[in-house]
Amino acid sequence: MSQPIETKSTLYKKTRKGELAIVGSGKYLREQKNLLSTSKTSPYDELYRQQVKEALKDSSESLRACFVL
Repeated sequence: MSQPIETKSTLYKKTRKGELAIVGSGKYLREQKNLLSTSKTSPYDELYRQQVKEALKDSSESLRACFVL
């Protein structure tokens, strides 16, 4: 996936369709859930997958922190 695009207060990331979505928005979270549930040969390592799973449980602030790293 492409690098996140950070503005003053919002973190955006491109979805698989190439659209920009706000990290923490429903559209972006659905993209991440789809990647975790349907990808057999995931491009993400296990630590990253775990971070996403944890972030999906937490608030959008935690999700933003996860992807700023």
